[in-house]
Amino acid sequence: MPYALIPEGFKLQKVTKLQQEAISAKRSHDDVVALLSNPNTPLVAGAAVATFFLVNFADDIINKIKATGAVISDEVEEAIKNVIDEQKKKIIPDFSLGSIESRLRDLGFSPKGLA
Repeated sequence: MPYALIPEGFKLQKVTKLQQEAISAKRSHDDVVALLSNPNTPLVAGAAVATFFLVNFADDIINKIKATGAVISDEVEEAIKNVIDEQKKKIIPDFSLGSIESRLRDLGFSPKGLA
């Protein structure tokens, strides 16, 4: 039977599986409430959404600028696209098996199968 820290007086006691699920649900709810009540949450979420759309629609933005008659040199357009590609890599990281294995090795782990 698992043990849980019960807030009333902060005592450690045995709990049933049902009680443990109730405690976990309560703590999850408290975490969500804390996140939503944080005044920085809308700012961070807004910045993330804006960055996502800016990066994903950057080609459309370049095309619309060109459609207005503005002249963008090939060199400037290529530079803009390179910056956008770099930002995409930061937003959507590479989760390939090779990158995970490499990171584990960098951290000093040597699990079986990573010979």
